[in-house]
Amino acid sequence: MYFSKEVLKTIKSTIGYLEPECGGIIAMNQDGIISDFYFDVDAGCGKSSYIPCRNTIQNHVRKNWNFPNLQFCGVVHSHPLCNTCEPSYIDIKMALKIMTINNIHKFYLLMVMGSEMKLYCVMYDNNQLNCSCKEEKIEI
Repeated sequence: MYFSKEVLKTIKSTIGYLEPECGGIIAMNQDGIISDFYFDVDAGCGKSSYIPCRNTIQNHVRKNWNFPNLQFCGVVHSHPLCNTCEPSYIDIKMALKIMTINNIHKFYLLMVMGSEMKLYCVMYDNNQLNCSCKEEKIEI
């Protein structure tokens, strides 16, 4: 998946330097490039969970990400350094809920651990009976 340099730089300079379990959302442009990032400053951040501020995020998406120019496509959040840089069961469950509510068939989870980032794509298989979560390469 392609990212703009600016988006990756912004993610590294915010989430990459803050306490674990903070996050934000990403949007894809018409060319299929992840070209925008919104840092969720109002999120609830616990020791083991990122709790998005739903109202703030929804307002940002409505005001700034108009389809087809930009489309909400995923969530970014950080994990503690002692954990693996992989989505947890709760992360995947949250992605599936967002996909169902928003009628999205592909959803990205960008996991951040300090300067390390890994991208995962969550997709439904077989008419939403099963799902898969596969790592994807981050490209610029």
